[in-house]
Amino acid sequence: MTLQSINVKRQAYHGKSFIGNHVDTCLKPKNINKICATVVNCVQSMCPSLIDMAHEIHDLFEPLLLKFSRCHSLYSVSRPLSPSEISEFGHNVEDFMRYFRNKFPNESVTPKMHILEDHVLPWMEVRGVGCGLHGEQGMEGVHSEFNRLGATYSRMPDKLQQLQQLMKMHHLSVHPVKSSDKPEIKRRKLKT
Repeated sequence: MTLQSINVKRQAYHGKSFIGNHVDTCLKPKNINKICATVVNCVQSMCPSLIDMAHEIHDLFEPLLLKFSRCHSLYSVSRPLSPSEISEFGHNVEDFMRYFRNKFPNESVTPKMHILEDHVLPWMEVRGVGCGLHGEQGMEGVHSEFNRLGATYSRMPDKLQQLQQLMKMHHLSVHPVKSSDKPEIKRRKLKT
């Protein structure tokens, strides 16, 4: 019921698992609080003798998920990131991994956690953007952006100009620093 209250439903065509949009929804801080509180509420109503264990689980996983949420909110975006945001992402990953290793000392670091810890930050520093453009969520974002831009330029009579303008505006929206890289227009000297 808690998942349904935040519009997250298991989808049969995805093996009854979560899709990217569901993960994004579940990782919002207010939803993390709801999901973790559900453990305590269910145990309280079904088996009150285990309430201390339910509180331990809540107190262990809520900070873990909140720390991961701070990482996710920066690496999953499909926009340029400022150097301070990239630095903040690095600190968030360190905080998340420190907490994970401290609270789960017998658990191994998964390949995805290794990628998050050792490879995402250098990748973001080189490219200056989040990873959102390079996965399913990114493609959905690009699709949405093209639809929005398409509606904006749909009244242009020349279809080629319409497409060129759409591509230009999309390129500038995902890489705004390129707007300053306009080539110098060289005037031809006319023979007299």
